[in-house]
Amino acid sequence: MKILFICHDTPNTWNPLAYRSYYAIKYFAEKYDDEIICIAYKKDNMNYPSIEKWCKLDTCGIIYAGGDTTFRAVKYKLSNLSSKDIVTLFNFYYSDKMKRKIIEYIHKESFDIIFVDYFLMLPYVEKLNIPKVLEVWDEVSTAWQKFKNERNPLKKTIRAMQYIRAKKLEKKYAEFDMCVTVTQLDKNSILSRIPNINLSVIPYGVDTDYFTPNFKQADGVEGNNVVFVGSMNSPQNIYAVKYFYDCIYPEIKKHIPNVKFYIVGRSPSKEVLQLAVKDNSVIVTGFVEDVRPYLASASVFVAPMVGGVGIKTKVLEAMAMGKAVVATPLGARGIECTNKKDMIITDSPDEFAEYVIKLLSEESLRYKIGKNARKLVIEKYSWESVTEELHNAFEEIVYRS
Repeated sequence: MKILFICHDTPNTWNPLAYRSYYAIKYFAEKYDDEIICIAYKKDNMNYPSIEKWCKLDTCGIIYAGGDTTFRAVKYKLSNLSSKDIVTLFNFYYSDKMKRKIIEYIHKESFDIIFVDYFLMLPYVEKLNIPKVLEVWDEVSTAWQKFKNERNPLKKTIRAMQYIRAKKLEKKYAEFDMCVTVTQLDKNSILSRIPNINLSVIPYGVDTDYFTPNFKQADGVEGNNVVFVGSMNSPQNIYAVKYFYDCIYPEIKKHIPNVKFYIVGRSPSKEVLQLAVKDNSVIVTGFVEDVRPYLASASVFVAPMVGGVGIKTKVLEAMAMGKAVVATPLGARGIECTNKKDMIITDSPDEFAEYVIKLLSEESLRYKIGKNARKLVIEKYSWESVTEELHNAFEEIVYRS
C-alpha cells in the first residue's frame, strides 16, 4: 500500500498524541514494506527521533516556539485570524502552506489511503476522493464545553469558538471510511453524539522492547519509592498528583515513614513544585531524557487520575517494565485487565493507600502483580500487535474501495 500520513506533530515518542503515527509508520515500513509519505508540523526547539529512515517526511509550520522564534510563532498564529471560516479561525494547526504541500503530493502520488491523526487536521482532506481514516478522541467537544464556566472574557470567547468549531468538525467524521478511537468507553460516548460514523476501537500500545524489566535504576534513587509520570503542566496530571498527595499520601507516610514520592515529567507547575518545597519526601524531577530509570526505581507506580479520557500510556509503560500499579478507575481506563491480578484498581482513597502500603511491604506481591502486568501488555498492548490491527483495517478499506 501507499499511505499518506497527515500529522499535527512530527511523529515521535515523547508526545502521546503522536505515538500512533510514529509506531504505525515504523511497523508498516519494516513489516509490510509499505510506501509511506508523512506530512507534519514540526515544533521549534524539539529534538525528534528521525522517522525518515522509514518514510519520506515533509515538515512545515510552527505551532509553538521559544527564544528568538517567538515573533515567527505569533505571526503564524495571527495569520489565521483573518479567516472567515470557523473551522480555520483560531485553528493553529492549519496553514495554507501545508494545504499546498498536501495537494502537491496528491497530484504527484497515487495514494491508496490517508491517515489523519487529529481532528483539527480534518480541513486538509475534505473532498479528497481517496479512502481516509481519522483518529478521534472523546474529549474533542466535551472538553471545550467548559468555556461556559470560564470567567476571563477573552478566554471564554476563544473557547466558545473552539467548541463551535469542534461540533462542526465532528459532523464531518461521517466523511471518513473509518474513524479510530482508543477505548470502548470513548467509542460509546462518541457514538452517542455522532451515531452515523464507522468507528473502531484500536488501543494505544507500548514498545515492550524499550520498556522492559530489569532496566538500570536512576542514580541515587533507592528505597520505598512511589512514582508518577506525566507532563506536569497538564491539568489532569496536576489534579492527579494533588489528589494523591492530599488524600492518599499522608496515610502511606504514617505507615512507611521513609517513603518517597517521585513526580517525573516536564514543565511542573508552581503548585506541583510547591509540594517538594514543603515536603522533602516529595521529589519533582522536571524534564528527564529517559523515564525508564525512574520507572525501574519504582516500588509502586501510581495512576491516581481524577479526570481525563482515553488510555493512559504511562500506565502501560510501567506495566511493561513489570511494575505493580495502583490506579483509580480513570487511571486504568481502557486497559482490559483483571483487578488485583494485573494491577490494583480502586476509587477509594483509603483503599488506594492501603494497597500501596501492602505492596511496599510485600516484595513477593509486587513481583507477582508486576509479572502479570508485563504478560498482559505483551499479549494485548504491544505496538506491534495494535498497529497490525490498524494495518488490517487499512487493507480491508483499500480492497473494498
